Amino acid sequence: MEDGGKCLLIGDEMAIWDEPTSGDKFAPYKHPEQHLKAVYFHSKNDYYAEAAAASVPVTHSAYPASAPSTWANDFYGLITITIYPDTYTVSRVLLTHNLGYVPKFLIADENYNELPASAPIQYANNEQGGTRFVRHYATTTQIVQVEYVVPGIGAMASLSKTYRVVVFRKPQADPSKPVFQAKRAGNVLIAGRGKVDYSEKHLRLAETGETVFHMPTEPVYDINNGQVRYVRSGGFWIESVTVRGATVVRYGGSLTSVDYLSVVA
Repeated sequence: MEDGGKCLLIGDEMAIWDEPTSGDKFAPYKHPEQHLKAVYFHSKNDYYAEAAAASVPVTHSAYPASAPSTWANDFYGLITITIYPDTYTVSRVLLTHNLGYVPKFLIADENYNELPASAPIQYANNEQGGTRFVRHYATTTQIVQVEYVVPGIGAMASLSKTYRVVVFRKPQADPSKPVFQAKRAGNVLIAGRGKVDYSEKHLRLAETGETVFHMPTEPVYDINNGQVRYVRSGGFWIESVTVRGATVVRYGGSLTSVDYLSVVA
């Protein structure tokens, strides 16, 4: 079907697109990834349908100060260096999804700030060097958090956090479902034999008043003066500090905020 320069085709897939001004008019249908600006909808695309979601409270344990280790770095022992080598690693399951494949997922903190692949969540008295990081990965059955702690010369206090986890299903065709089905009653829309099913929740831009995830659209880390600043929504940030003898080295850059998309999942 064509109307006003827009095309609709329901075949092996369903697509709605702007007709190209030249060349193959079906190119956006055949290769939507090459014509994203022309495509309004295509059942080949992944619309991130929610398979599982949870808000998971975690109490991160306290740790004592690291035990110092001193060694000499010259033959006469006139120069000594003291290091605090203790580290701790803890793994925990945040959510069991049992999808049978490794899914895409979204994870955020209690304020719905999307967390990058590895994120600092605590600097305990920066001048004492205490740092706590978390990273996350998916398996065919679970979403797992790995916590890495370096206490430094001071004790690391316990920390209570809530992690927002959303797991998305893989868009897969079901031969028993129609290529396209739409019913006003019940607000039903199925496309691509179930690859897209709008009875499910999908990742989408938020509307006014909704609880939203803050998904950054630009880098949230900046390195300056040998230190790292990690910025989150609302102009909040945490940053590293290094102590070299009697000298305290701090971040000296200017990153204070980044742009975010407000999305609902």
